[in-house]
Amino acid sequence: MDIFTRIYTVIQAYINKFLDRVEDPEKLLDQALSDMEEGFRQSKVELARAIADEKRLRKQLDQNIDQVKEWGAKAILAVQKGDDDLAREALKRKNSYETLQQELESHWHAQKDVTDKLKDGLKTLQLKIDEAKRKRNLLLSRQQRAMLQKKVYEALHSGSANSPSQTLNKLEEKISLLEAESSALENLEHDSLDDRFKSLEASDDLENELSALKKKYLADASDEPDQI
Repeated sequence: MDIFTRIYTVIQAYINKFLDRVEDPEKLLDQALSDMEEGFRQSKVELARAIADEKRLRKQLDQNIDQVKEWGAKAILAVQKGDDDLAREALKRKNSYETLQQELESHWHAQKDVTDKLKDGLKTLQLKIDEAKRKRNLLLSRQQRAMLQKKVYEALHSGSANSPSQTLNKLEEKISLLEAESSALENLEHDSLDDRFKSLEASDDLENELSALKKKYLADASDEPDQI
């Protein structure tokens, strides 16, 4: 059917657009659904026209069948009345309506076939629209999860100098450096105090050693006898 061919073409075109332009899938999906629903409305209009044509043909067919019956009855009546000429005219009219009846039956069956196919097509299209709506929500959920996972991955593995992880690493390095400098200053202060005490101890040792020398040698000198 032409109408369903057009609808399929429109749907396929928007699917291709979705694949080519995934940067804004929500708008594309909504547009595709909108076009499918518009195609559905157009198909309903086509179906309404087809049903109207079918009913018109059926009415003409029924009226023609009545004419065949009516002229057949008139032919019988003319024969019964002994009017052969009138019977012949009635039979001609009956045969004419019978020929038209065959044509109308052919047209009516063809139109009914079109109507039935349109009805089936509309049911199928409605199911596909419902399925597309469900898939739309599913696809958008998948897209949101994928974008979130991508952001998490980028945050964890970002090599940017301004990334939070890089900032924390630099801060940790600075703190470690400050701790090392503080420890070094503390050690220097401790070493300075030790050196001062060692200096004092060395001075005391030197004085003691000097005192010991004085006692020994000065005492020895005082004990020597005076020489005359």
